[in-house]
Amino acid sequence: MKPVKMMSEKVVSVSLPAVELRRPVSILPAAEVKTAVSEHGWAAVPWVPVVMLAFGLFGAVLLVLLTLLYREGSGVLAPWPHFIHVQEKDLVSANTKRYSRSMDISRLRNFSFLVVNDGPHPVEVQPELSPDKVIWGSFGEQAYVLNSGEGHLFVPQFFLHYCRVKFRNRLPGRNSRLTVWFQGQS
Repeated sequence: MKPVKMMSEKVVSVSLPAVELRRPVSILPAAEVKTAVSEHGWAAVPWVPVVMLAFGLFGAVLLVLLTLLYREGSGVLAPWPHFIHVQEKDLVSANTKRYSRSMDISRLRNFSFLVVNDGPHPVEVQPELSPDKVIWGSFGEQAYVLNSGEGHLFVPQFFLHYCRVKFRNRLPGRNSRLTVWFQGQS
């Protein structure tokens, strides 16, 4: 671990099983905290033992709660669970297959698509899944015909990394408009 400029010269010594920590107490940059945690665990970060010593059980509980609320990758505290909502309006069907936006569902526990036919003609719709945004398939998911004004809720029964909705005209040359909602919860 590279030397870090410290803001205080007060030295704290903490002994933990298999970890000896003796260094000035300071606030480390986020990147160095993440590196220290990944290499040595939470005990390698100077402020963790200090919080536990200074605030006792309350500090330890608070630290655990903040750790649970910390959202990996974003670096911010966020309430759990997380909700995702995407709406695509005025998607126009055609004689050839068209698709909604592909959604990354890898971190979602629950997700669904609601498709509504806002146009005058019937449209055939079907969810598709993909492991890599290259290979797409329905994998047993049924195709549905949505007449004008109808909607259908798709809750795919299988899991792959990405999901989208495929749609096309039911009657050649009779285009229609769709609205697709994607909603998911982590």
